[in-house]
Parts: sequence; C-alpha cells; structure tokens
Amino acid sequence: MGKRKIILIINGVLFLGLVIFTYGTILTLLNDDSISISDKNEIAYIDFSTEVVELQSDIFEWYPSVLYTSEDFEYDVIAIADDDALYGTYRVTLDLEEGETYMIAGQSADYAQNVWINGELLSQVGVVSDNVDDFVAEKTEYSITFVAGEEEVEIIIQSAYFNHVNGAVESLYLGDPDLVVDLTVTYYMHETYILGALASIGLFFIGMYAFYYKDVSLLFFGLACFAVSLKTALYGNSIMLISPSLNWYLGHRLEWISVFAYFFCLFMYLDAVFHWMINKIAMIIGLSILVGLSMFYMVTPSYIYSSYLSEMVVVLTLTILFLLANGVYTFIKYDGLKTKTQFLTLLSVILLSLAAGLERLLYPNIVINILAPTTLVVIFINAIIFTFSFTNTDKQLFIASQKEAEINSRNNMLENLNLLKNDYMNTIAHELKTPLAVITGYSQLTQLQINENKINEETIANLKTISNEAMRLSNLVSKLLTVTLDAHSSTEKTKQNLYQLIEEMSTILKPILVKKGNIIINDIEADINVRINYEMILQVYINLAVNANRHSKSSVITFSNDSVIDNRVLVRVVDTGTGISEEILPHIFEKGFSHDGSSGLGLAICRDIVEMHKGELQVEKTGPLGTSFAFTLPIYIDE
Repeated sequence: MGKRKIILIINGVLFLGLVIFTYGTILTLLNDDSISISDKNEIAYIDFSTEVVELQSDIFEWYPSVLYTSEDFEYDVIAIADDDALYGTYRVTLDLEEGETYMIAGQSADYAQNVWINGELLSQVGVVSDNVDDFVAEKTEYSITFVAGEEEVEIIIQSAYFNHVNGAVESLYLGDPDLVVDLTVTYYMHETYILGALASIGLFFIGMYAFYYKDVSLLFFGLACFAVSLKTALYGNSIMLISPSLNWYLGHRLEWISVFAYFFCLFMYLDAVFHWMINKIAMIIGLSILVGLSMFYMVTPSYIYSSYLSEMVVVLTLTILFLLANGVYTFIKYDGLKTKTQFLTLLSVILLSLAAGLERLLYPNIVINILAPTTLVVIFINAIIFTFSFTNTDKQLFIASQKEAEINSRNNMLENLNLLKNDYMNTIAHELKTPLAVITGYSQLTQLQINENKINEETIANLKTISNEAMRLSNLVSKLLTVTLDAHSSTEKTKQNLYQLIEEMSTILKPILVKKGNIIINDIEADINVRINYEMILQVYINLAVNANRHSKSSVITFSNDSVIDNRVLVRVVDTGTGISEEILPHIFEKGFSHDGSSGLGLAICRDIVEMHKGELQVEKTGPLGTSFAFTLPIYIDE
C-alpha cells in the first residue's frame, strides 16, 4: 500500500472520529439525565429535589390475565404464570416523602393501559379490556401529578395488548414536576433535532438531483434520509405532535415499512454509485424480498406479524448481508479502492446496515434508536463523496481546457463554469444556515410551548414552521441558481406588500433573535406595495437581520421606509449594535470576506439581489451606536 493511500485512510479515520465526537457531544447534551432503578428499595437513596427516577418494568409485580384494582389487593392475591397472557396488571408500592408533590410521566404507551395511584384512576390510554372486541390500542404520552400521603404510594397499571404479541409496561419517569417536565422537553428536543436535520438534508439532496438529474444516487440518498426521518418520528414521540390522531395500526405498519424502504433506497444508492455494476439478479432478489416484507406488513394483522418478529429480523438480516456481499464482491472485482467515492459509499452502507440491523435485532426486548444518529454521521461521509465527484469534474474540465487551448472562447467558458459552480455550492451552503437555524430554534422553543407536559395548538404551529422551513430549503436551490448563475437574467417579479413581507420575516427569525434578546420593529407603511421577486428580497431582509442579530444583544432592529421618489421607495434596516469598524467597512460586500467566522457571502448576495432590482445597497452610517443599511425597491404600478 502506497504512502498516499495510508495518509488517505488516516485522514478519513480522523475525520470520521471528529464527526462522531461532534454529533455525540450534541446528542449527549440533549440526552435525558435520569437514574434508572429496578429495585423499589433504591428509592430511599434518591434526592428528588435534583434527580428524576426511571422506573423500569422489573420494579413492578406482574399479574397476568387479570385486571386488578386497589380493592383486590386488600386480599391476598397471587400471580399465576401465563406466557400467553394478552392483558394483565402491574403493581408497585413506593415509600415517598409525605406531603411532597410528584409527577409520573410515561414516554409512550403503545398498547392500552390504565394508571391508578392510591386507588384513583388518573390516566387512560386506549381502552383496556379482557377481550379483543372491546380493546382499543393507542399511542400517546401522559403525565400524572399526585401528593404522597402517610402510607406507601400504590401504583397500579392495567395493560392490554391484543394487537401485539410482545406487551410490557413502558418505563415511567418519577420526580419533581418541574424536573420531569424539563426531562420530557429535553427528550422532544433530542428527537426534533435529529428529525429536522434528516428531513432538511433529504430535501437538499433531492433538490441537488433536480439540477444534476443524471446522478440518480442523489435522489436515492435523499429518499433514504426521508425514510429514516419518518422512522424516527414513528419510533419516538414526535408523531404524536405532528399527527395526534394517527391510528396505532397504521403508525406501527409505517414504522416497519419505512425501515424496508430505507434499505431499498440505500442499496439502490449503492448500485447507482457503482454505475449499476452490481449483479442484476442479486439486486432483483434482494430488493424483491424487501418489497415482499413491506407487503406482508401492509396486509397482515398486527398480532400475526408481531408473532414472527424474530423470523422477520432474520430474513431482513440475511437479505442485507446478501446485498452487502454482492456490493463487496463488485467493489473487489473492479478494484474499487482506486475509486474513493465507491470506497466511501460502500463504507457508508456497511455502517448504516450495521446500525439498522442491530436496532432491529434488539427489538422489542431493547428499544434503541441508533440509526438516525448514524445516518447523520454518514451524511458527512457522503459530503466527502460528492466533493470528490466535483473535484474529479474539475480535473476533467482542466484537461479539456488544455486540449482545446487554441479555442479561447471554449477555454474561458470552462473556467467560468468552474468558478460559478464553486460559487453556487458556497451560496447553497450559506443559505442553508438560516432555515436550519430556524428549525433548531423552534425545536428549542418547544420547551416554552409545553407547559406541564401539555401539547397545545401553538406547539403544532411551531412544528409546522419547522416543516415550512424544510420545504423552503428545496426552493432555495433553484432561487440561488437564479442569483449566482445569471445575475442579470429575468426573474419573476410580482406585487408584494412590503409590510407583510417584514412580518413574515420576523416570524421566521423569532427563535434566532430570542437567543440574544433582540427584537424587530416593523415601521414600514402598511400600504407600500413593491414589484419584486419575493424569495430574493425576503432573503435580503433575512441576511441583514441575521447580521444585525450577530452583532447586537438586547437591541432593536428597525425596518422602515422613506417617501416614494421616481416610483422607487427607499427602505432602511437599522440596528443598535456594535457597528462596523473603518478597516472592515470597505470590504463588507466582497464575496468570501469575513471578520467574525461567517462565510462572508451574506452581504454579497444581498448586493447582487438588490442590483437585480435596479437598486444599490449601501451603508448609510455606522458607529458604536449601530449601523444603517439602505436600498431602493421599485413601487408596483397597475398597468
């Protein structure tokens, strides 16, 4: 093995380690911090003023095939073993401090259960019954607040699971109400962070495919990201926020089908990167099995397919190994080590297959969600893959320009395309920051929207904003091309109300501004209508507001206008931040120039967009009391 290959492998391992460390740190900070116990006597050593306890199922006494209440336990009752039980009663008594208020929160009840505390029914999930006809399954979250008395607190959970062969009480969280609420919010933030990131990146790759449609690998990788995001939502509790009334049976089927769809897209992606050289018969067999498993889950009752979970996992595992073996064989046969993209792609698919396989092998005895975080790590590996692809394109363009040096026009065209392509990629990377920041911010605002663990309409609205911003990422790809590839081309300009545009921008940036205590004041006159490209001017205002927010704290960002002159209105963006130094001021509109660690593209993009609207972006004044940007926009005139 040559020195260059050794260096390449070492650098790859170091990069992968850095990515895993970074995401691991983020996920650790968002992870729940609770103490798990399986012996009720350990309660005596818990400080409930600072700690939350996770009550595992082992702590409960199990009475199969009976539905007991507190009155029944006044007499001596015994548990009769019944391996085929489809309903039963869990009971535990805890010695808690008298007079203290506690909260019990269940992350999810996948079947049907009633929770009794000290003889009082405080929670009902679905309909618990001793017969399948009256039984109703439901997936939801619940929380219960109670005050401990003189005697031990008795917790009874009646559970029924006629819909699933494996039924057990979910872990419960017990502690001070404020701490339990904080823990629940942290759980949602963790899940929303991963879900939003996966959906956004999936949109990005599908958007890339729209412009590089010959590279089908972009499409299948984007669809694989979507499949993981769907599985993450269904696997956890996000789906209860997005669709509270989702039928349990439909949700459970979709969870498994999303896993099969994920592997289908993953191996189609691998085959596309290998230029369709993987054995066709092997691919047809493997993918047909995945489709067959999906159909089996679609048409078979849940109790039946859940009875064959072990067999299903074995079939899925063998199918994955079969497809992986063919991928490795193709890699070796065509000496894939010489092709960095194929090597990294195969490594990515192996990592994802191991994560998904381990997750399914442990289910339902151990419920973990490692596929989504692993996918985020692999996304960065694929970023390297596509960088290699573009680098190879650069080399081919350079060779072509050398061979055709005598044709100056052709040579210049290739060089310009190369520069524009790099500019395009930088622009996309910059413009993705704001929507992703909004997604992250609104997921953090979930903590403010959930009061006493109750989901309200505003919470749903916040999640809808996350969804809208994710959709906006797809539109940004085409809009940015309009700006970067042809700054003087004709763009669609329509009648827009300037005041309403600022209001919409304020809503988008709300979570970003809240972090630094900044606010936006909209002093635009309500009747000002302009003829503009909506998405582009919205991006100008967003970039200017984000810049102002970056250099301000507990300040005001004001949007205003002057009188109309020659059918153009002068608009201003004024902040009360730290201002721009004299040394930096002449360079702020230069692409790539930055003094604060940013990309250096925001103001350059704003200038280009304003010039496309026949205006000029300029700094009116700046200093220690703030900065004022101004530019003109054309007034809309009825024809």
